[in-house]
Amino acid sequence: MSIKNVTVLGSGLMGNGLTLVFARDPDTHVILRSRSMKSEPLAGIRTNLDMLISKGAMTEEEAGGVLSRIAFTTDMEKALKDADLVIECVLEDMELKQNLFSEIEPLCKDSCILATNTSVMSITEIASKVKDKSRFVGAHFWNPPYLIPLVEVVKGEETSDETMDTVYDYLKKIGKKPVKCAKDVPGFIANRLQHAIWREALSIVENGIADPATVD
Repeated sequence: MSIKNVTVLGSGLMGNGLTLVFARDPDTHVILRSRSMKSEPLAGIRTNLDMLISKGAMTEEEAGGVLSRIAFTTDMEKALKDADLVIECVLEDMELKQNLFSEIEPLCKDSCILATNTSVMSITEIASKVKDKSRFVGAHFWNPPYLIPLVEVVKGEETSDETMDTVYDYLKKIGKKPVKCAKDVPGFIANRLQHAIWREALSIVENGIADPATVD
């Protein structure tokens, strides 16, 4: 399966960032869906593009191409009907996420992959109200996603290998550096590594091995 149409649910900080990431790929069309219409629906994305242009990381022409591949809507059915991949960027609230996916699954085509951008919650638990759990996956982007290349592709208990491979390959295609997390564990990969470093840093200071400035 190839991913051509991506829908991002939620137009906050991460939603705007992910929309920009996907729309940088010339083969991807992105729909950004928000609950309410904004006077400047793509203002956050334009701000990010302006920053990239000012730093020499993107040209005006490239920014124009990005914007041409983005559509904004408040209509959930319109946002989902052609999607090959749907990723949510709503609040980190378990019930909210569970109910969202339960609501949108019937509106998506059978081949559509459902992804959550959660950084801390169980992929398996979020997917609990989804009927076809084989197409549900975690895709944890780091903020700001248009600057940080890492994406953790996280396997839930019933996520299929095909879903994992499809998302992993697509992310590589659009220029990210995805890694596969084969088990749905707290913290996934990177946060577990970060916390291990923090624990050791505290231990070094507490045991008088070095002072905080040296550890920093």
